[in-house]
Amino acid sequence: MPITIPKGKQRSEELENFKNEMVKVIKETETALKIREENKRKQEREHDINSGLNRARKDAFEYIEKDMTEKGVKIQDLGEYANYQTQINNLDKVYKIRDLREEILNFISKLGRRNPPRPDDRRDYPPREPRENPDRRFPDKPDKPEIPDKHDKPRDKKELLEEIKREQLNNASLQKLVSMSETRINELEEEVRELKAQIPQTQKTRQGIFKREKQINQ
Repeated sequence: MPITIPKGKQRSEELENFKNEMVKVIKETETALKIREENKRKQEREHDINSGLNRARKDAFEYIEKDMTEKGVKIQDLGEYANYQTQINNLDKVYKIRDLREEILNFISKLGRRNPPRPDDRRDYPPREPRENPDRRFPDKPDKPEIPDKHDKPRDKKELLEEIKREQLNNASLQKLVSMSETRINELEEEVRELKAQIPQTQKTRQGIFKREKQINQ
């Protein structure tokens, strides 16, 4: 005797199959969306990292080129750092780039000290003439005190302006030094955060953190 399936039960099975297919499609869609969102966040992180690296490289090149120009150092004078651009581009961490930058700047600073002094260096000035000896015929006679000339003229406007310019130049140099110090502190703080984020924490990483925190507190 053939078995017949009621129409109502048949519709119920088709509906169940439809529901299962819909659930499957929804789950696949959710998985695809999660993967796409993770890839997007990963790309954003990589973009931020690359942006930070590029900015650190650009700053390093500008600092090095500026010091080389000011101290008259040529690329062939840098020795092992002659290909500093390639060395910096090959580094994958901001703090590594800045460490190498500081090494090169210190090297340039030492080279600059070997250069001959500038024409306005005080060491080029002729020695001062020795003071005249007192009259040996009267050894007990004290030297006459110098009497200022009543006709000495006060400093003219040009001399005053030159003094003001020198004072302004000193203030500008001080402001530049303060600005550079603040920039370096910000860089060190950023490097400390980057090092602390590394997992696991190796001995070299902890030493790097300690070194930079010490420089910040100096």
